[in-house]
Amino acid sequence: MIDRDNIIRLYSEHSSQFDEKIGSLKNYDESYTYFLRNAKRNGNLLDLACGPGNVSAFIRKLKPEIEITCVDLSDNMLEIAKKKLVKGSFYKSDILDIAVPEKKYDLITCAFGIPYIESSEVGKFVDEVTRFAKKDTAVYISCMAGDEIAEDMMSFAENKKLAVQRHKKEDIIEEFIKAGFTLADYRSQDYHEPDGSITTDMIFYFTKN
Repeated sequence: MIDRDNIIRLYSEHSSQFDEKIGSLKNYDESYTYFLRNAKRNGNLLDLACGPGNVSAFIRKLKPEIEITCVDLSDNMLEIAKKKLVKGSFYKSDILDIAVPEKKYDLITCAFGIPYIESSEVGKFVDEVTRFAKKDTAVYISCMAGDEIAEDMMSFAENKKLAVQRHKKEDIIEEFIKAGFTLADYRSQDYHEPDGSITTDMIFYFTKN
């Protein structure tokens, strides 16, 4: 079972370490570049489970004038994101109940946010994304491949363990298609864990019909 309170607590306590060790990784930069360049519009961005704002900061380097709205449940992560981005809107909110002013976005990202929701909640998450999407909104989703909840060592947090949800590729695609999205592209890549194991990361690019 996913313990959301424990997740928020751990990420808040180790927000600076996360930013230094994980937020600075370049593994996914090309995937963000591809996302931005292939979106039909890119005037504004809703960054869900934004953490320290590394995705938004990278996208802003490519498009300095973009309007950014960041959402996270950790106050400490949001503070780091504010300092990094300077300009933007920042909200403490759950990705399963997104409490931000109602508007539609050109771009929506959720980079490794859904490992912290259970498989049964993916439909609810997609419903929330859909509330803020319009025709041709581009959506970027990343998570780990699998079909179970497993304990992972958090290398940024003194190797403490957290239960995280692996998701099935087919389940993610099915929920978005049901909500009126098209799978524009998909890719997978290996991530080498601190213990020597390899996790398969999945990256989805959806477009709203």
